[in-house]
Amino acid sequence: MLPNGILFGDTNSHIEVKKRLLAECDLQAVVNLPKGMFEPYTPNPTCILIFQKTGKTTKNTWFYNLEGDGSSLRKARKFGPQFRNDIPDLLSKWPTRATEDGRAWLVPKKRIIDNDYNLTLASLGLIEADTTDHANPEDILKSVAEKEKRILKIVEEMRKLVTAKRK
Repeated sequence: MLPNGILFGDTNSHIEVKKRLLAECDLQAVVNLPKGMFEPYTPNPTCILIFQKTGKTTKNTWFYNLEGDGSSLRKARKFGPQFRNDIPDLLSKWPTRATEDGRAWLVPKKRIIDNDYNLTLASLGLIEADTTDHANPEDILKSVAEKEKRILKIVEEMRKLVTAKRK
């Protein structure tokens, strides 16, 4: 189990680790775990790399996108049937490395190498990259200024109350 940074890291060390996993080991699977899976210990997204060093090199790597473990994925972990749990599906697909659009893929070693050893689902074209729409910077600054004015007004009201009590 590793932080997701290993999947997309492009430093010499990151690349060397991934090259060795493909060339000297059999990188059998990359399992993406959801953000919050290890709350409250770490909020960081993590992954599982499954590999064996048997003398056989990687031919294909199975990728699985686990979205839930049967819990709330929050600091106060709650478990129950109301929460998504992909673990049974993962375990049922593992023996045959079954594929499923949007969930599980078998990726040839060459595709990973051609992708500069980036092991993220989005970079491999398996899922669409998450996009974040940010507010316009001018709108953000306007909102901050308005909140600042409200804060100053409250501080002034508190100052008047404190001053009135002293008299």
